[in-house]
Amino acid sequence: MGLFIAACILVFSWVLIKILSNEEFTDNDYIDENRRKVLSSRMNKISNFTPTIKYEFNHCIFAFDENRKLLFFISENEEPRLIPFSKILDVKLFANDQVLSRNVKPNIKGAVAGGILFGAAGAVVGSMRYNIDETKCKSVSIKVGFKEINEKPIHESLYAVIAVGNSVIKMGSIEQAEEIENIFATIIEMNKK
Repeated sequence: MGLFIAACILVFSWVLIKILSNEEFTDNDYIDENRRKVLSSRMNKISNFTPTIKYEFNHCIFAFDENRKLLFFISENEEPRLIPFSKILDVKLFANDQVLSRNVKPNIKGAVAGGILFGAAGAVVGSMRYNIDETKCKSVSIKVGFKEINEKPIHESLYAVIAVGNSVIKMGSIEQAEEIENIFATIIEMNKK
């Protein structure tokens, strides 16, 4: 117990120093590894689920098993969910609470990644991206809808800028939010065939 208290004091002191020094720090500096480990351990208990792609945040995990065509989602506020790709209906990405629309400007990096993971459909969807101005963006969230009425939609924040005194804490990643949305969009395109 004493070791835990000492660790908490150390982390609190480090955050306080960052705040008082007016430095900007990101989610990578402010990771709660224990929360991530708890969420990951719950995913690892599922038999026959091998994620080919996994995104871990402090509060949730999105994992995709391309071989079994399954999505694993867990949030600290919900029970773990294992959802077949075939049940995914739509996806929306929000920035500052506004729905974004895709830019038709090609994105070579996204096309290559999408093509490697999901073939031709992945290359097409992955080539499109959003124009998110990071200097003006305070939050990015994703909403995933499903074909079945009783399947609760997923709505998770994936990026947030939080002001603490004169400092700024960035939680999550805009790039990862776009990548997750691209994966869902590719799955939806594959479901149409």
